[in-house]
Amino acid sequence: MPIVLVAGVLVWWSASHAFAPNAARDAVEPVTAVLEDRGAEKTSTDSDPGLGPDNITPWFTVAYDVTDVATAQQLLERSAADLGRPLLPLEDDSTSTPAPCTEILHWAGAEGPDGNSTLTAEVTHATDAAGQCLEHGAITVSGTAPTPN
Repeated sequence: MPIVLVAGVLVWWSASHAFAPNAARDAVEPVTAVLEDRGAEKTSTDSDPGLGPDNITPWFTVAYDVTDVATAQQLLERSAADLGRPLLPLEDDSTSTPAPCTEILHWAGAEGPDGNSTLTAEVTHATDAAGQCLEHGAITVSGTAPTPN
């Protein structure tokens, strides 16, 4: 009996998580595709399709290393605008203050093209020993989507 239970849990987990579609990834990918097309180097991804008892909201995060933060940020903003929802600087975030050389952008109205998805980009310049912002840096793009039915 325990073997059947473990096998059942493994089948459910792999079918519902590892290979499950992720609406948040679908919301983020059109924007990040522009960065990748222009040479941004993907350094990591993390996600959850929102199907388990631990999380019911789909989310997706991808990080890039970029040699020219300003150009990458312009491409990021342009790709979001092309989708009809421009990324704007975060105006009021009472929970945190961005670090020096960091700008946080989000969908206008904090809603994606479907009216429910969110997209946030953190654009961070590397700094030199004196704390001056450099052109090299990183962009992290995160998104969420409505809870699957």
